[in-house]
Amino acid sequence: MIRDDLNRKKIALVCATNLIMFFFLVLFFTKIAPLIVYNCDDWIYLGEIRLPIPLWGSWNPTRVFFETIMPICGRIAGYVVYPITRDFVKSVTIVSAFLLSALITIMCICFYKLMRERFGKTELQALFLELFFIAMFFMIFRTRSESSYMFCAEDLCCVFNYIMPGVLNAIVVLVMARYQNFSDSFKSFSVAKKCAFIILLYFALLSNIFHSVITISYCVAKILRRLIVNCTSKEKTLGKLIYEARIELIIVCAWLVVLVFEKSGGRAGDFETGLDIVRTLLQFKAIMFAVSIPFIIIVVESIVYTVISILEKSEIRPLVLELLVGLAITFVFLFLLNSKVGYMSRVDATWGIWFYLILLCSIVFSELQSRMNLRSGVSVGLLLLIFFLCYYPDGKYMISSSRNRNYELCYKTSSYYEQSIIAADKEGKDTLYIKIPEVEVYNGTNLTFYPGFGDAVSKTLYLNGIIDNVIVVVEQADPSLNEEFLGVD
Repeated sequence: MIRDDLNRKKIALVCATNLIMFFFLVLFFTKIAPLIVYNCDDWIYLGEIRLPIPLWGSWNPTRVFFETIMPICGRIAGYVVYPITRDFVKSVTIVSAFLLSALITIMCICFYKLMRERFGKTELQALFLELFFIAMFFMIFRTRSESSYMFCAEDLCCVFNYIMPGVLNAIVVLVMARYQNFSDSFKSFSVAKKCAFIILLYFALLSNIFHSVITISYCVAKILRRLIVNCTSKEKTLGKLIYEARIELIIVCAWLVVLVFEKSGGRAGDFETGLDIVRTLLQFKAIMFAVSIPFIIIVVESIVYTVISILEKSEIRPLVLELLVGLAITFVFLFLLNSKVGYMSRVDATWGIWFYLILLCSIVFSELQSRMNLRSGVSVGLLLLIFFLCYYPDGKYMISSSRNRNYELCYKTSSYYEQSIIAADKEGKDTLYIKIPEVEVYNGTNLTFYPGFGDAVSKTLYLNGIIDNVIVVVEQADPSLNEEFLGVD
């Protein structure tokens, strides 16, 4: 009876901790580093929705997840939240924050289950490791005030197009890693659980090839390990290998089809250039210098204990080897891909590399926890130190808006367009003449103040039920607005 009460209290603590984590993340993405709709892509993809299937020859043939979920968030913001807030920009922030926070929380719960079910950790041990795991996502680039972190992107569109796909594929890997033989375990799943995993996998593969490689790398690593085992055992056959790794093989084959579809798209055609290895090396060097010293120390310690765990054939050895292979494949793929597109210095475009590093460090740390038999007081103290390092020096983090890192100016700009168009709609106007700052139209950093931007805002407001008619917006440059909206004369 006492033991049952104690177990219930532990489960309640785990549930409460994850609930608190979820609401903290919502607070983080609405107040500390708010997600903000600002540039043209943000507004366009909040409005236009696509069929949730690959579309041969389209601009983004296989980016089904973000082109489906982002406009759905726009609809929820417009039809559900806006009637309460009367502010569409803030409504988008709220809905986006809830979705991203939910995905991150699910990822953390999957890591918790990995610790509990595969490595037999107690509730409190697994909870400590889960908090260590999520803290790494914030500490990894914490070198200064308003630093980057693992959930920061170029803009809101890239949060949906890069960060969320990264988290989605991380969830797939964590679910599969929970089982020694996923193909056999999958057979015992309930129908509901099978359907949930298939849907998750569908959107993970059809999200973004920068991030679907996270799933593929792990599947290839599993196949390679089984191939090695097969070669060292006289009883194993090729048919047996295919059967034991059938789910992983199906996933890899499906991804190859995804690549063929992606090659047919307009975006792929824009990058028909050679590999620029030197540029990519310089970009990777730049992002490496952004990694925090505490995280580097943790990585070095993890390398030491990784070698020990492999040599001593500890229980984490098989998974650690698979993750090391997954990390290597992900790095090579992203290095080559970014050699064509030039994104190697971007956290959101190299997300898979850092995810594998964080996951490896967290799993190795679980082994260290067992070896050193860390008491709860020591564990809590260590966790508090890590949280402090995530906060230091001032708790401020970079917002996901690379073209303007000032949230107040971003909000003022988007709200200015929104309120001007809403006012014109209420007055029954067909055309709105709106003054905007004078900015070089074809400047690559300017995706907000140029002719045609207002039409994108107007269309999205209409599609999301904010206005009754599409207003034609005519922009008129006025240099006197530069300081108000750009913070410069």
